[in-house]
Amino acid sequence: MSLAICVFLTWVVMIVFSLIPKKLTELEMVFLFFVNTIFQLSIFTIIHIDIRWFTISREPEKSFADLTLRLLLIPLVFVISSNILLSSSKLLKWGSHIMIMLFFAGLQILLQKLGVLKLLHWNLFYTILMFLSYTVFSRFMAWFIMKGRTGRCGEYMKEQVYDHHFNLNEWFIIGGLIIGISIMLFLPKRFPRNTSILFFTCGVYSGFFFDHSLSVQPVSFYDVNDSSSYQFMDFLSYLSYGPISYFFFYFYDRLRPSSSLFYILIWSLISIVLEGCAVKAGVFHYRFGYKLYYSFPIYLLVKSCWLYLYYRVHGNVTKKAGSAYS
Repeated sequence: MSLAICVFLTWVVMIVFSLIPKKLTELEMVFLFFVNTIFQLSIFTIIHIDIRWFTISREPEKSFADLTLRLLLIPLVFVISSNILLSSSKLLKWGSHIMIMLFFAGLQILLQKLGVLKLLHWNLFYTILMFLSYTVFSRFMAWFIMKGRTGRCGEYMKEQVYDHHFNLNEWFIIGGLIIGISIMLFLPKRFPRNTSILFFTCGVYSGFFFDHSLSVQPVSFYDVNDSSSYQFMDFLSYLSYGPISYFFFYFYDRLRPSSSLFYILIWSLISIVLEGCAVKAGVFHYRFGYKLYYSFPIYLLVKSCWLYLYYRVHGNVTKKAGSAYS
């Protein structure tokens, strides 16, 4: 029931987003969406995991309901908020933000009633302050985007062909995949087979999801490999993300770093370096003004989701182990 309600609310917010006048371009809103997601997930991680001022239910349905709100609804609301704040009407600005604050206050009450959220050292006043901080951050990022705007993207381009030969970009993918899988097999085993497959699949899915979100028509922000059409090497490139996600989980489980946020930051920087190498090798071809640093908030988002999954899987494994010995 909780998941259905949260999905319905997210659907309503998507409809509102489709209806409002847009002051930002599609690329700018995608960038803003991911930055907002990272910011609010970071605050959520500190409050929920580090200082435990509230807790989220461990029931799968309620957990996914909360995840739906934090990965989709909340950042999308603040993309809407940023577009409205860029309008000239003061009445629209103030009225919409009062409505947004009331919406989030009501949402917290609803989550408590559904058993998704349990407050320990938290109240509605703190909730309003937290979402006001999200609004300020989102508005600042929108201002930053507007200041850095140099012009709109050109017209959509037809299918592009960059190369007709088997050369550096193909060897980069094949070599990376072989090296990654070889290291996986060489490392001492730390997870059950099913868990290892899950952690490997996370990377494959993440690469597939974002490449088919940002690298497809009507606006393809980058092309992969020799042409903008789908090729077999594109499929291999998705597989090459698998070892990266496995290493992320493997070394987090082995090192148990004191700061999860620092670990996410380090891995996001590693991903940026690897993507930069892939660009140099001809695996990625940016279009419509896309820049390498646009990928950084995406990596922060992906690594944050991976870490959340790790704790969900680790918690379930520990719970089962405990029940086996009881």
